[in-house]
Amino acid sequence: MPIPISHPKRGFKTREAAAYCGISTSLLHKMRMDPEKRPANIPDGPKFIQLGPKTLIYLVEDLDQWIESHKDEGSRKTAR
Repeated sequence: MPIPISHPKRGFKTREAAAYCGISTSLLHKMRMDPEKRPANIPDGPKFIQLGPKTLIYLVEDLDQWIESHKDEGSRKTAR
């Protein structure tokens, strides 16, 4: 019987990705919308991969990169 190999998860579905980023699933969904159709106060979200008509994933490295790209924004807003 083969021994199962444990490996870190490479991608998350929307609910897991939102929890990983510390935002709501609703906000993450809005961030995926076409920029012309979403509210003006909603920024671009992290990259995602569409695997099928109703299936998409967010790679951990893309989520980390998106979080890092927004790291300085919080300090600029609170410094005002």
